[in-house]
Amino acid sequence: MKVTEKYTHMVYMNTLMRLYSMKQVAKAIVEQLNAEGDSVELHKTENAGFTMRRLGDSLISDTVLVDAMALAIASLFDDKIDEAMDYMYENYDLEYANSSVDEDFIRDIFDFTRNGRLIYVDADL
Repeated sequence: MKVTEKYTHMVYMNTLMRLYSMKQVAKAIVEQLNAEGDSVELHKTENAGFTMRRLGDSLISDTVLVDAMALAIASLFDDKIDEAMDYMYENYDLEYANSSVDEDFIRDIFDFTRNGRLIYVDADL
């Protein structure tokens, strides 16, 4: 069976949501952004997304946001790599590759909108 990139991305996201709540994912992304020098806080979480609020006056570009999200999500997978690999293999017959959590994955799964200091992140679940 030929596996498309979109299918692989959906499997990764489903696995991530099985291992973590959206709040845990959002907190990891906020921590990664703050570690890189951007000042944000988690404003609100929902089942399929979250909202961050910029605390400073600096703008956070989409590139910075995508890179931080990819690093945070890859780190979450690393923390539970055995469970992730077992789940993906048993349920989807796929193997996890850390290099697949990249810009394409983030842009394929997540949508970003902004309103003033708020950054809305919605996941395609």
